[in-house]
Amino acid sequence: MGLALRHYALGAALAGGLIIAGFAYAWARAMAMYGFAPYTSTNSDGAVPDLFPLTPPHPSTKVTSTELMREARTLRERAFARVFHGLRYTEGLTDNKLVIHFIHTGAMDFEIDEPRHYTLKSILNRCRYSTPARTALANIRLLLPPLAVGKDVQLTTVLQDLANIVAMEARRAFRDDYYPGIPDVDVPEELIDVLMPAMQREIDREELRSPRGAVTFVDLPRDRQRALAERRRFWFSYFGVTPKVWKRQFFSLWRVPNERVEPVYNEAQESKPIVGFRYRDFEKLLYVFP
Repeated sequence: MGLALRHYALGAALAGGLIIAGFAYAWARAMAMYGFAPYTSTNSDGAVPDLFPLTPPHPSTKVTSTELMREARTLRERAFARVFHGLRYTEGLTDNKLVIHFIHTGAMDFEIDEPRHYTLKSILNRCRYSTPARTALANIRLLLPPLAVGKDVQLTTVLQDLANIVAMEARRAFRDDYYPGIPDVDVPEELIDVLMPAMQREIDREELRSPRGAVTFVDLPRDRQRALAERRRFWFSYFGVTPKVWKRQFFSLWRVPNERVEPVYNEAQESKPIVGFRYRDFEKLLYVFP
């Protein structure tokens, strides 16, 4: 009986020693791998430690349209930043893939090769070499539906830079002492009669948001109306929106020029984001690309 008790005690001591050794090993391993003790209630920061840390998010999840716009330095890059909706990285059983979403394609996504760096230039380059993505960017709807019944359709937000330029041209038509047209740009007389009321409706809608004083396009001298219409058509063509494209109602991002634009910062607070862009060689463009 005494011998059996001694054997039992010896076995219990060995088992206890193994358990203690196992705890000590796990403790040391966790300290080496994660930097905290696994069996305490909190770590050095006072938070409950995580023995199974989550996998860091994929870099594609951090790419947003706002981030791309901050990187954009050309008209095409700025248009791409506006049409970009997001990236999604999926891990499959046999392969992984990266898909891109655009604002004009609804729920459709397009597979692209993973870029070396998640920058605007790299992502745009991958879209160029992906046939589905390249085709989607070559067929962007030009006009948005009207906001209310009886209202005019609106130019897509992807071409906001074009809308800004046309608005700048409209201001110059009223303010500049010298405002020549572009004779090489063909604008029929009847088109001028259509454009002036259309631009008036646009400016009236903007005046409701931020009143700045009423202007009337039909009161402009005829030569200024023609100059404005010619410049407007020139800029639309410069962005790849020719009369033929206008009839088709779809334009291509790849026709938007890669003309570099220089940022204009808020003079009062230079650290603020870009508030606009100054177009270089403005007058020169009108005659270099008639």
